[in-house]
Amino acid sequence: MSKNREQKHAKHLAEKHSHEKQQAKETEQHPTEAHLVEVPKGTSRLRFILSFVLVVFLLLVFSITGPMMSALSGGSEGGDAVFMSWTLPDGQKRTLNTAEFFQEKRAFATLEIMYPILGMAGIDPGDNDATARFLITEDMAHFSGVSAATDDLEELILTAFGDAETYKGYIASRRDLTPLAFEALLRRGRTAQRYTQLLASGVSALAPTEIADAWSKNNQEYNFQYVELTNEDFSEAARASLPGDEALEDWFDGLSPFEKAGYNTSPSWSADLAWLDTSSSAPMQALMEAYPRPEDEDAEEMALNYYNSFSYVRFLRPTPEDGGAEEEQDAERFLAYEDVTSLAQREAPIYNSLVDWLSDMQTRLDEGEVVDLQTEAIALGLTFAAVDPRTSADWAEGEEPWSGNFLAQSTGGLPEGRLATRVTVEEGAFVIAQVVEKFAASLPPFSEVRDRVADSWAEERRAELAVESLVSLRAEFEVAPEDGDVKDAPRAASTDLEAFKSAVTAAGYTLVERGFKTRYSRPGDDPSKNSEADNFLQNSTQFYTLEEGTLPVPSGTRDGKLSFLVRVGGKRDPELSMMDPGELAMMKMQLGRTAEMAFFQNTYENPKWIKAEFSLYLKSWESDNDEPAN
Repeated sequence: MSKNREQKHAKHLAEKHSHEKQQAKETEQHPTEAHLVEVPKGTSRLRFILSFVLVVFLLLVFSITGPMMSALSGGSEGGDAVFMSWTLPDGQKRTLNTAEFFQEKRAFATLEIMYPILGMAGIDPGDNDATARFLITEDMAHFSGVSAATDDLEELILTAFGDAETYKGYIASRRDLTPLAFEALLRRGRTAQRYTQLLASGVSALAPTEIADAWSKNNQEYNFQYVELTNEDFSEAARASLPGDEALEDWFDGLSPFEKAGYNTSPSWSADLAWLDTSSSAPMQALMEAYPRPEDEDAEEMALNYYNSFSYVRFLRPTPEDGGAEEEQDAERFLAYEDVTSLAQREAPIYNSLVDWLSDMQTRLDEGEVVDLQTEAIALGLTFAAVDPRTSADWAEGEEPWSGNFLAQSTGGLPEGRLATRVTVEEGAFVIAQVVEKFAASLPPFSEVRDRVADSWAEERRAELAVESLVSLRAEFEVAPEDGDVKDAPRAASTDLEAFKSAVTAAGYTLVERGFKTRYSRPGDDPSKNSEADNFLQNSTQFYTLEEGTLPVPSGTRDGKLSFLVRVGGKRDPELSMMDPGELAMMKMQLGRTAEMAFFQNTYENPKWIKAEFSLYLKSWESDNDEPAN
């Protein structure tokens, strides 16, 4: 018993010793908090720790840059420093520190979705100057007693989002935004907008005299007297001076590529045709046996489809000899299906079998097989024609039954060797065509176009002769050249009306006096009723800037038919009674808009004006080393 007790005691002592040894080992590996900082011998632990903290603090102060501080403070530099200041007209000074300014900037950016509706489209919400302009405009609105109505906000929201559900969805998508907060910001934006609208309405309120003056300036009336010559009257003289062929060819060679292109031959092409005269009553047995109609094909439906597809060419109603009323012709342009049912029923299966034959040939060509159109056409009972090269006009206007616009169109764009993609239906024939050879437009030898060139030369020369005769008449009134005038340049010329009349009469010409009219006035406001002289005067811009009595250098119309010598007869203001209500409304709108744009460009949209008017200061100007731009 005593022995067992001693053994248990010895075991307990051994376990206790082992536990203490383990604790000592752990203490060596994980020192206590009191031993985390080793203090040099002979030094106070507290003094040492305080000195260490002070050194770390100084290092932080002198090593963290301004931008780093700005980032740590949420984009601001010194939360208590004045970032923006401005002064109202009554001398009140407003200031915002950095934190306040950037809070306003974030609020301003929240409204970006509403910028177009608030009249702020194109504004950069990240621009400090834009934020400053908004804050000043809003402040001036309050200063002037302007505010936004609740109804305005509802209308703006519906305009921007379309309906309430879309608006709620937008707010829900913004975790940082509530309807109350958004609408408070919107009220601020609308207040600023109302203020600018009131300013705009003030500057666009124009005096009646301003509107009258502007309308008069835009509707000046001009007076001209002129001599008009018909160039064709000089044709005989032009032909008499026609040069020899060598000189004429030199003139032709000197034309521009564009001018020479007018002498080019037209593109042409030759083609092989397999065709069937639509007036023939032959049953086309060989064709129908080679390409039979399916047993389940609905003959009546096929005939009706054929009629609907080709009534414009196969079933036209004959034009009455007396022409008939235009309305009746349009209403009865085609024969009714009931009147041509038997014809449609006969032609429809023939047409569809021709389509099948064309499709079969195209398939064989695609597979590399050689197709002999002539042999197959004759075997199937069609007529074959090898047609020499023709221009598009010749293909369309030929006398053969197969000639027509549709054949010209279906073959004109095909490459050599290609079958037309469809069976062409003309008034007199069904046609399957294969283009054989194509010829591009080209400039023929001079000998082939000599007569046309001579006509062109004479036409140009007769216009020159007409102008030369008017130049001779004008020479009586030319002013002697002054020092500095360009050598060989036309001399200036001017005269009074009576002297001009006398000279014109003496030369055997007729003087036309056009009364005072606006530049673009037209008889009955109908441009088609303008005379050639009216068109010439309207298109001659220089005439409207010259002094009264001036005789511009004679010139002709662009088509080479007429030539003019004009005397500027002066200008005058129109009668205000000529201004109609529509013109008045348009003029008020244009002038008002112009006045608004000029006002805001010189004020609230002008950074320099805002800076001077409100003594505006922005700290960001210092960091950017920049004054606000114009």
